[in-house]
Amino acid sequence: MKTGLQPGRRTHVHLVASKDSPLGRRKSVVNLAVDPAGLRVFEAPNGVLLTRSVPPSNIVKTDAVH
Repeated sequence: MKTGLQPGRRTHVHLVASKDSPLGRRKSVVNLAVDPAGLRVFEAPNGVLLTRSVPPSNIVKTDAVH
């Protein structure tokens, strides 16, 4: 929450349009609601949404899922 979402070793942060999306599923997940205002978001051919980073001000809700 201090730095927002950063791409780590990748070039972009990977997002999906809804929490019900089958893309990018992991065993332990934290669902984040992201306000896309001011972000440049692109859709990859596989349906994943890509952006360079997500600042903390664009993270509007977190929900831990186990």
